[in-house]
Amino acid sequence: MVFKKRNLVCLLLLLVAVTLWASEPLVSSDQVSGYEISSYHFSIKGKTKEFALRNAIIPDGPEPIFITLEDFKQALDAKKQILDNKRIFSSVSFSYELTSFSKGIAYYDVYFTIVDSFTLLPIPYAKYDNDAIGLRVGMKIYDKNLFGTFADLYIVGHISQGNGGLDGWDNRQDYLEMSVDSLPLGSSQEGCSPEKYFRNREDTVEI
Repeated sequence: MVFKKRNLVCLLLLLVAVTLWASEPLVSSDQVSGYEISSYHFSIKGKTKEFALRNAIIPDGPEPIFITLEDFKQALDAKKQILDNKRIFSSVSFSYELTSFSKGIAYYDVYFTIVDSFTLLPIPYAKYDNDAIGLRVGMKIYDKNLFGTFADLYIVGHISQGNGGLDGWDNRQDYLEMSVDSLPLGSSQEGCSPEKYFRNREDTVEI
């Protein structure tokens, strides 16, 4: 019975020692001469594509080495600010974790958590001009994150009575315009010049 108690006490002391050792940092600050991001990970809630996030905040060339941990944190804050400035996310946050240490450089994995906001904005409008267009009703639509790629979509369409007056739509005019900007195609970002469509009522062209 005494032997079993001694074994139990030894086991408890061993667990305490292992816990204390594990809580000690594997790398002390005086051993580190630089800090570098080794990889990025993204957790996205919404439609935004990971490649769009990577293109926005990850440099084309090698990752820079930061001399101090404070510089490292400021660089991550700057990346977060780039995403915040797009104003298409409900929240952007990040964390980082030490993954390896080699030749004085501490390497970190960085984890970004992204929550999309609703980016499609429809704006109905109406106006009246008794001398020229009569009653005009239409809709403008904006999307700052088309297909989750950070591309900009703009659509405007309206119908007008034409030649003024409140009675009848015999001279009706239709108008539609659409443009897309910064849509990524391959390794580049392309834009579409505005496409416009205009039709008088007597025209035979169909929408």
